[in-house]
Amino acid sequence: MAPYFDPPMWEQRRICISSLLYEQKVHSVLEVGCGEGNILMYLTAPTADDENPITHLYGIDINADSLKKAELHMQPSPRDFSDLRVDELHISLFHGDATGPPIPEIAPDAIVCSEVIEHLQPSLVGSMTGAVLGGYRPRVAVFTTPNAEFNVNFPALGYGTEKAQFRDEDHKFEWTRAEFVNWANESAARYGYKVTFHDIGTWMCGADDSFVKCGGCTQMALFVRDDSVEVVDVVPQSDLPVPRLFATIDHPFYDKPRLPEDEVLQLVRKMAGYAIEYDDVFYLDMLWNMMEVRYQFKRRRILKEWLNTKVEDFINRADSDLLFINFNQDFSCLSVGTKNGYKIYNCEPFGKCYARSEGGIGTVEMLFCTSLVALVGSGDQPTLSPRRLQIINTKRQSIICELTFPTTILAVKLNRRRLIAVLEEHIYVYDISNMKLLHTIETPPNPTGICAMSPSSDNCFIAYPTPASVSVPSSKPGASPEIPATTDVMIFDANTCEAINIIQAHKTPVSCLAINRDGTLLATASDKGTVIRVFSLPSAQKIAQFRRGAYPAKIHSITFNATSSLLMVSSDTDTVHIFRVADGQKRSKGSSGSSANNGGSLHPSDSFASSINSFGDSDSVVDSYSGNGQQQQLR
Repeated sequence: MAPYFDPPMWEQRRICISSLLYEQKVHSVLEVGCGEGNILMYLTAPTADDENPITHLYGIDINADSLKKAELHMQPSPRDFSDLRVDELHISLFHGDATGPPIPEIAPDAIVCSEVIEHLQPSLVGSMTGAVLGGYRPRVAVFTTPNAEFNVNFPALGYGTEKAQFRDEDHKFEWTRAEFVNWANESAARYGYKVTFHDIGTWMCGADDSFVKCGGCTQMALFVRDDSVEVVDVVPQSDLPVPRLFATIDHPFYDKPRLPEDEVLQLVRKMAGYAIEYDDVFYLDMLWNMMEVRYQFKRRRILKEWLNTKVEDFINRADSDLLFINFNQDFSCLSVGTKNGYKIYNCEPFGKCYARSEGGIGTVEMLFCTSLVALVGSGDQPTLSPRRLQIINTKRQSIICELTFPTTILAVKLNRRRLIAVLEEHIYVYDISNMKLLHTIETPPNPTGICAMSPSSDNCFIAYPTPASVSVPSSKPGASPEIPATTDVMIFDANTCEAINIIQAHKTPVSCLAINRDGTLLATASDKGTVIRVFSLPSAQKIAQFRRGAYPAKIHSITFNATSSLLMVSSDTDTVHIFRVADGQKRSKGSSGSSANNGGSLHPSDSFASSINSFGDSDSVVDSYSGNGQQQQLR
């Protein structure tokens, strides 16, 4: 298969352009050379930032047939009439030459000129630049154009040869990066702007060693107006006619006046009742997502201020209460830790099956769908120390075991054979049948507790970050000049208590790990967050690589589905990516075994069964008394 872009280049361009516009908090956008309105249509969706909505969109194109298609594409859908927008949206399309004089009745905050200038004769590029930056003087302007140097990765174009071709037969030129930077810097200086440069599409999926890294397939310049610079006589002179209005499209929105105060209060109480019907915690987001409420307040901030002053019970607790949330090993249950206790939900059918209020709980890990639960407190009271691990039998509401550690417990993982406690510089491995300490792994500093353990008892592998042979400069104040870069992943067999392999995972520190259900696949992500890699276990061979996006992101979670055919990735970009993992990979099985070192301070209330394999339902946890009550200290 030939190398390809994922997402496609057109989508990467639209994502980058819209992201920059949202960051600049613009309210009106003009697209020069809008064609069929693809970018404008991308901007019609309501933004997540309700304080800065885009309310006016404009498009100019010299082709009337393209404008007819744009007019059709920009029409509101049936859903736009059923779920009305909170804010107005007016769209105006103009027919004419964009290199001519500006349209006097519009003053856009931002102008987008995407993949347009390369279609102009070189002598007209200055007129286009002057019309955009000098005539309209927008606060923000975005220009994109092909990077000619990237054509070396398209053999059919013959880059650097006498038969070299452009990417499109209508292109009049294609700039190198240096040519693009020179044009942008000269334009910024002339018209009073600051300019920054961005690469779009720097890598192609499936590319081999012949791929040449030479910036992005598309190069982008972001111009931001510098009002501290006085610019004189920048409006270009032109004999061309002013573009004429071609079509207007107005999207429906909720424009009725706000209800009387007592009716608003009654509505909020009604909607809040719906929100908390199946739970005893009310979240502001639940209310904000109800359109009837959103119509009344328009802005999330205004709703929150109103709730705080009018109804004390409606104060948003989502940001302050939730401390932990996770699925169990087979995704049949969901465990939640809050500042008030912890809860366990059944997933299908969804419903709360257990809850206990006893203070802040920072970690709630289940053993499949059994009554065995591992708890770590949040430290809000002495009995719930973040250094203390409790193993609870939820059916009998009894403490089976307590372990106290020298530092804060950052994560707990368990399966039917092993339990591990992850600290910043150690991982403690226990035999779950009797809670004897089998091994202590010394790790590099791991302040966020990055670790993964297989749910499988046979392929019982632990994965955790480890330094590579190189170091990277530290960005933390007061840190030493160089710190180890935890770019590799150590694979540890918890059955034999041996390190069995090292995976060279990424070039930047590892930020997230996940092992599939049968312990044969490991997925990794770095703190850059653009690439997800999948390796086979225990052989550590890379079998798949996925590009999550073009811009860096913080990966929150990676999860395989039950059959390991799909891989889900969530990030701080408010997106979930789902990738298909190739079937038919050869999967090796790990060996089993254990050693016999004891450790931890054992609470003699209950003990585990000698075999954990009998666990199948909530009644299968036994509570035979251990009989010795011996207190043992961790080394």
